[in-house]
Formats: sequence, structure tokens, C-alpha cells
Amino acid sequence: MSVHALRGGARAEYDVVLVGAGLVGAALALALAPQSLRVALIEAQPLDQMEQPGYDERTTALSFASVRILQSLGVWSALARHASPIRHIHVSQQGGFGVSRFDAREVGVDALGQVLPNHHLIAALLDRLGRQEDLDVYAPSRVVAVHQDGGRMRVRLEDQTERFEIHSRLLVAADGAESPVRTLLGVGVTRRDYGQSAIIANVSPGIAPQGRAFERFTPDGPIALLPLSEARCALVWTVSSLAQQWALELPDAQFLEELEARFGRRLGRFERVGRRRAYPLALVRSRRMVEGRTVFLGNAAHAIHPVAGLGFNLALREAAILAEILAEATDPGDRDILEGFEQRIERYQDQIIGFSDALPRLFAQRFPGFEHARSLGLLGLDLLPALKTGFVLHTMGLDSGMPALARGSGPSRITGGGP
Repeated sequence: MSVHALRGGARAEYDVVLVGAGLVGAALALALAPQSLRVALIEAQPLDQMEQPGYDERTTALSFASVRILQSLGVWSALARHASPIRHIHVSQQGGFGVSRFDAREVGVDALGQVLPNHHLIAALLDRLGRQEDLDVYAPSRVVAVHQDGGRMRVRLEDQTERFEIHSRLLVAADGAESPVRTLLGVGVTRRDYGQSAIIANVSPGIAPQGRAFERFTPDGPIALLPLSEARCALVWTVSSLAQQWALELPDAQFLEELEARFGRRLGRFERVGRRRAYPLALVRSRRMVEGRTVFLGNAAHAIHPVAGLGFNLALREAAILAEILAEATDPGDRDILEGFEQRIERYQDQIIGFSDALPRLFAQRFPGFEHARSLGLLGLDLLPALKTGFVLHTMGLDSGMPALARGSGPSRITGGGP
């Protein structure tokens, strides 16, 4: 059964109100489903539009831990046929001799991660949400005012015909990098504009990727190629902001020639490119993850550089940890509970954000000797098995702090079938 927009006006008092039914908000709503909580989900867009292939043509590289979380949430069975496994990762720099190679067999798994078109991922999450009986959904509805009133949040909504108010002990804002909730609460951000744009497209190389993913660092920015079905690759090509229109307007044949000149011929000649889109790149980080009885998640908390594809995996991990902590809470908005959430996620979050921020800038440096040093670093990582294994496991999301959902001890009462 498909998810349909509905008016959840049967009650106005909730334990948790989630703003944003995108990938992160929908996943958290599912993670909360087995708990005895009154939950509402607010989304500005009609939900049936979000399931359409054209809604978001991007792809997401899911870490090993993220796949486990989706299995625990009961959606992976609907996604597996659309997923392309990442079994090998090849990292290099243009003009350098050093290469690092990562293989799933080296850490004893079948795949390091999976690649999924976003529209399949959101459709599976929303379909599963449509089977949850105790979830109220307000869509399309916008949040127009937010106030904390003692032990509850007052959330004023606006739909196409009227305004109305609901109350919640905890408000979770997963409403994007330009979060309206964050703005309404007066929470600022730190922002680093990279002066770059990501060119997104699907390309068809002459040689099928066969489970291989590539990260190629160039002076202008990284090029990522991720395996897709039908011998295609998902391309994320980082260019300077000044080159964005150039990259979008090049004829297809010339675009592929320029790509090949930077990437090389590890996959043969590029034969075809699909529709191209551009997204400006910036590091945007909320000054606070928690503001009173409000938690920020996903891009509302941190929008990071797409290098290594870590953004959604970090957000999904944090959503799973929040659900785990709330399972033990009497009051989901209690200050001690939310401070415990912050403390648990802080170290890993800082590591991932720092890594994604520093890596592209490191490979963009053109000082004498830097290129040689970077090549030695890639080569050294490839030749030191213990260091290499630790690095791979960390990026797979497998560490002592991973959430219960990633360990396979997930919800047992989500409606709608098994994983």
C-alpha cells in the first residue's frame, strides 16, 4: 500500500513531533514505531509526490552499518533489488602515483556498502510508514511558529485551508539545511562555502563497474563514480562554482571527454551521460544539536561535503541512536536525556565532519611537494593492513558506539512484514 497524505487532526498532544518526512525523518519515524509514543510527522510536500522518480534523482552510498539499520527497520527487502553493492573502492589522485584499494573480502564481508537511487529509498520508507497505525501525518503542512511552553513545544502549522496548533514533549527538526524550525528558534549556523558545485549525473562507461567504486582527487575537486545497475555509474564531479555552468552546458560528447581527461580510462571510454544537475557545496553546521526540547537531525544539523558519501550515513546513525535513547526515556524531551544523546554522538560526528571537510582541501593544495606527499600517503595506507582495516571499518560505521539498530537488535513491532 502506498503512503497517502492525510490530516492527523485526531489529537493535538504528542510525545514526539518530527518535522520533515525526507530520508532521515522517515527513518526516525519508523525507528520510533515500536515504542509506546504518540508520534506525528509533518511534511511540507505531498507525500505521494516524494515517491516519484523525478522527486530526487540523486543516489546515496549506504555504509554497511546503514544497510543493517534499514534491515532492522524492515525496508531492506523492498530495496535490495534496486541496490548495487560496493565490493571494491579505488582511491587515486590525478597526476600522482599512489593508489589505495579497499576490498570487502579484506574485512570479511560481501560488500562494503550499497548504492541506491534516492527515490527508491524514500518510496520504501514512506510505504512502510503507511502501514503504521499509530502515526499521525500532517502533509502538506508547513511549520509557521514554534515556542517552548514549559514542558512542551507548541508547534503552529499551516495547510492549504487553515492554521492549527499541536503540542509535543519533543520536537525533532529534520527539515533540511535551510531548516525553517532552526530559523524560527533563532539557532544560528557556522558555514564554510567551498566555492564548489557537485555535478550529478549517471554515466555509462565502456567497462562495467562490477561492484567497483572510484574516488579520484583532482586539483579542482574529487570525482566519485559509484556502481549502478545496467553497467552504469552514478557520477559526483566536484567543480569550482565558476565552472558549474560550463559543466552543465557542455555537449554530451565533450562533457565525457573532459571527464575522461581527469578520471582516466580505468572504465574504458565513457559512452553516455544522462541528465546533469548541479548542487552548490558548503559545510553548514548548526551551532547547537539540541535547543531546549528540540533536536536537529540530518542536514538541519550538519550538511557536509559529499566526498566519501558520509553525510546520510552519519545522519541515519544519529537518528538510530536518538530512537534507542528515547526507548528508555520517561520524558523524551528531558534535558538529561538530550544531553546524553549529544554526548554519545559528539565524538564520531566531529570525526566524520572533520574528515569530510579536510580531505578535499588537502588534495586541492598545490604547494611544492604536496602531490608527492599525498601519493606516499595513499601508497602507505595501501601497504599497512592494520591501519587500512581500521580506516575501512570506521567508514563502514562499525565501531563500539554504533546504535543497536546497526547491530541487528532493532524494532520488533514495526507493522508490515519482516525485514
